Amino acid sequence: MDTTTSKLPSSLTDANPSAFANNAHSAVDAAADAGKDVIARVATELHEGVDKVEPMVSTLEENARKAADLPIQWTDAAREAIREKPLMAMSGALLIGAALLHLLSSARRP
Repeated sequence: MDTTTSKLPSSLTDANPSAFANNAHSAVDAAADAGKDVIARVATELHEGVDKVEPMVSTLEENARKAADLPIQWTDAAREAIREKPLMAMSGALLIGAALLHLLSSARRP
């Protein structure tokens, strides 16, 4: 007696090739259906994740735009302040320069 054929499933040892083909097609169809369910669940989870992240991204985008506008706003405010009080702006600049000079020159001394 051949022991190799007794270990194989009956669909493989069946003499009817069309029955084997039908079984194989059924197995492939079942696997494909199971795969579709998994893909559908993964797609749903991904869509839910995107829906949760979307408001955060739009908030970050808005904050980035605001942050990009800050240097322009500061420059405009500084120009306006200098135009309104030029002597005070010059005095402030001189005081800051003198303070930096004092700090840098005292750092060189042992």
